[in-house]
Amino acid sequence: MGSWPSSCRTRTSAKCREQAAALTQVTSEVYYEKQEGNVIPVKRVSFRLADKRAPLMNLARTLSMWRPGGDGAVVTPVAV
Repeated sequence: MGSWPSSCRTRTSAKCREQAAALTQVTSEVYYEKQEGNVIPVKRVSFRLADKRAPLMNLARTLSMWRPGGDGAVVTPVAV
């Protein structure tokens, strides 16, 4: 098994605004585990993504694709 890099970096400058808007939280932590008599650092990074359902429902209502109070079925778009 190969070795991990000594530091973990997240390049946020490489992401466009729309991609960065999907992230609500980025957490990184280091803890130590004993393995075969050695103590090794373990690095963990977690990302929390933003809610997608609410903005999609708002878009569907704006485009008249959702019937408020209806059976929950999506309206089939009709070309006019």
